Amino acid sequence: MKHIKNVLIIFAVTSLLFGLIQVTSAQPGYGRGEYRQGFQARSYGLQQAERHMWIPDLTEEQKSHIKELRTGHMKEIQPIKNELKINKARMDALMTEENPNLDKINKLIEESGSMQIQLRKESAAFKLEVRKLLTDEQKVFLDTHQGRPRRDFHGRNFRHRL
Repeated sequence: MKHIKNVLIIFAVTSLLFGLIQVTSAQPGYGRGEYRQGFQARSYGLQQAERHMWIPDLTEEQKSHIKELRTGHMKEIQPIKNELKINKARMDALMTEENPNLDKINKLIEESGSMQIQLRKESAAFKLEVRKLLTDEQKVFLDTHQGRPRRDFHGRNFRHRL
């Protein structure tokens, strides 16, 4: 009788543990993958297309000018971003060779660095152009809210940017 009771207790504890493992493994994680798979990934396209909407009291004229500026800005920086991706792929290929050539890798690093500097300059110019369109109140709002992390309704950080 005592042996059967011990077997039942062990079976109950084991079943409980397996049940907890099932439940916890079915929950979403907080790693990098969730950012791409969760709510933000579904709404990211809207955030990208209409980022200026979070600035209060934008007129339709301001919205249309910002949209035009943004479209031009994206056309200017997309080739640079593409070239950065190509450089990254080349660098990855060089790093995995049997005998990696450090000079070639360093050259690609320098090229990538200059492209990133160019992207930052383009971004700064775009932000200043958008800023010219804003009223003083909107500029104050932009200055006090730009670059601060925001939280979505899941409590995770994300940023609003122009």
